[in-house]
Amino acid sequence: MPRINVNLTEVESDFEVYPDGQYLVEITEKSKVTKSSEGGAYIRWIARIVDPEEYEDKLYSWSTSLLPQALWNLKSMMEVIGVTFDEEGFEMEDAFGEQLIVENEVREYNGQDRNNAVNYIKVV
Repeated sequence: MPRINVNLTEVESDFEVYPDGQYLVEITEKSKVTKSSEGGAYIRWIARIVDPEEYEDKLYSWSTSLLPQALWNLKSMMEVIGVTFDEEGFEMEDAFGEQLIVENEVREYNGQDRNNAVNYIKVV
């Protein structure tokens, strides 16, 4: 077996669970479209926390479904960050670097606490 030469000692292996509250975040280029095991596509948004300061530069992640009945959530987010869209969609790259406030609620999923983005707020 080949040896894989990478330093994993200081790599965060998972996203933290943050207390309920509002977090100013900046969307990163690590965000991507993914397919779930059930066949539905979604966007996995990965953002860097800007504020509160105690969590600065930590990563926060949430998803928006691409299923027709759930597109209201994605539209709400696009309107908050000011990304333009039309009948054919939008350019995902236009969201990179944009900031918004994500309201987080911790919820239990399969016996583990998880972050859950319940609201998007425009940065003024």
